[in-house]
Amino acid sequence: MPLPWRRSSRAVVPGVYRIPLGTVNAYLLLEENGPVTVIDTGPPGCAGQIVAALAGLGRTATEVDAIVLTHAHLDHSGSAADLRELTGAPVIAHPLDAGLLEGGETLREYTPAPSPLFRLLVKVLLRSSDSRMPPLRIDRTVGEGDELPYFGGLQVIHLPGHCAGQIGLVSPRHNGILLGGDVATTFAGLSWAIIYEDFQVGLRSARRVGQLGVQVACLGHGAPIVRGASQRFIRRFGPSDGASGPQSAQ
Repeated sequence: MPLPWRRSSRAVVPGVYRIPLGTVNAYLLLEENGPVTVIDTGPPGCAGQIVAALAGLGRTATEVDAIVLTHAHLDHSGSAADLRELTGAPVIAHPLDAGLLEGGETLREYTPAPSPLFRLLVKVLLRSSDSRMPPLRIDRTVGEGDELPYFGGLQVIHLPGHCAGQIGLVSPRHNGILLGGDVATTFAGLSWAIIYEDFQVGLRSARRVGQLGVQVACLGHGAPIVRGASQRFIRRFGPSDGASGPQSAQ
């Protein structure tokens, strides 16, 4: 059964709206009198809720120019095909995850983050869940250094570790905004994602956020960080090792 759309959804900063879909967030980027970009789509059954959220903001499905997936996991990609059908907008993802999604898969082998709590959460929440879905056509792939012509220009950065094809999108607006998928979570303060394909690579990606100098971080799980985001990442995960490009997942 679809999860209820919460009417408590509101702007993170002007033009950026968080849409809570159960335990995961989708985001809407709204240009004033211009197009809409959807970042992630929630699990299967959420496309109608995203369209309803658009309507609540005075916008329509036909105004959506693009659907960008930060990574392949089902809770982020599960409604992409339905939302494309409703909006006509292309679906965009990193090439490492595009192949996975086009084969009907959303999950690779993973391990919990190194904590007894995370191991318990994986056992309770993920071990018996189905990660497959019908094959999803990806209309465009993007990677490190690309720029998407939405919301005034979004820089693509590669943030692997949690998922090999995870990307973040950086906007210069409001002194820097990151839409960072599951590079970290904020359920109980800034912390790890629950699972990783490669934890050490994920740690480097989290530390890279400290390099970005962004004030706002919109993450897939938990409330957005609206002030001093990069500094908070440095305090929580440590300083970057100086690498400016993507780290390869094993």
